[in-house]
Amino acid sequence: GRTEAGMSADPADTSGTYVEQVDIVDGRVDVTMGNRVHAEISTKVISFTPYMTGTGSGTVIWRCGAAPAPAGAELLKGVSITTAYKETTVPARYLPATCRD
Repeated sequence: GRTEAGMSADPADTSGTYVEQVDIVDGRVDVTMGNRVHAEISTKVISFTPYMTGTGSGTVIWRCGAAPAPAGAELLKGVSITTAYKETTVPARYLPATCRD
């Protein structure tokens, strides 16, 4: 969770112009859109799941939105396989290109 990542326990403590809150669930980062964001995506969630390429000191790759799991990569150690991925509620047209399927 957030405290294990060195953050406060309250997801609303991490916010910004377009972000209402940021939570960490079993290694996955869930970003809830809000504040000054377009009304169509207010309260919608985009999640980021960490994967590792290679072995040992590989590179972390983030799966987000509707994108498929990275080919040849494994979930980062400590990320729960049962809750690693959460489907986004943000419409595709608002997602960054790397977060689309």
